[in-house]
Amino acid sequence: MAYYLTGSIDGSVRMWEFGTQRVVSQQRSPGTPSITEIRFTPQGNKYGVADTSGKLHLWQGIHTSTKTPYKVLDSGMRQLSDFLFLGSSSLIVAGGDSHDNKNVIIWDTLLPNKRNIVKEYVCHEAGGTAVLAYSQLKQRMFSGGKRGDVCIFDVRQNALIQCLPVHTAAITCMAVSDLEGYLVTGSSEGEIKVRACLVK
Repeated sequence: MAYYLTGSIDGSVRMWEFGTQRVVSQQRSPGTPSITEIRFTPQGNKYGVADTSGKLHLWQGIHTSTKTPYKVLDSGMRQLSDFLFLGSSSLIVAGGDSHDNKNVIIWDTLLPNKRNIVKEYVCHEAGGTAVLAYSQLKQRMFSGGKRGDVCIFDVRQNALIQCLPVHTAAITCMAVSDLEGYLVTGSSEGEIKVRACLVK
């Protein structure tokens, strides 16, 4: 669809229409925790907003007059750095910085609020998760750490497979190519690495 969202350090979230300079709607007002990530579902009918309070806010519908999310998920982390919809709008993985090193969690939003965290992973014990990536073809999930390591998860088995040192600085971006079987990582030092072995 011809819409995109912007999130600000002042906590505001605005929806825009491509080709115009007019704000379609303001979903969050300034004065709330800073936005760390915004993502649409694969279907494009819902979107999530993560912030520095450790919460994930979910909205439904593009043209909606409501300024209130239909669901707020609390990770219990100090802050959320990234999140992904795992092939559907109900299964969500989130990563951040937790006091107990459970820095990657998976929510099932179809479950009641008290039981919707279906898995928590202890990983990236020195700094937490910075960024996430997902291979739907291989059912592999990747978490890039703030100390340069990458943890690999098998989504089918709900298991942490291994953690590898990849960079010497924080990983700031990751991308998976299902077609070629590559994982690409970029660090805060400007280094980019391409690895083929991670999605086999």
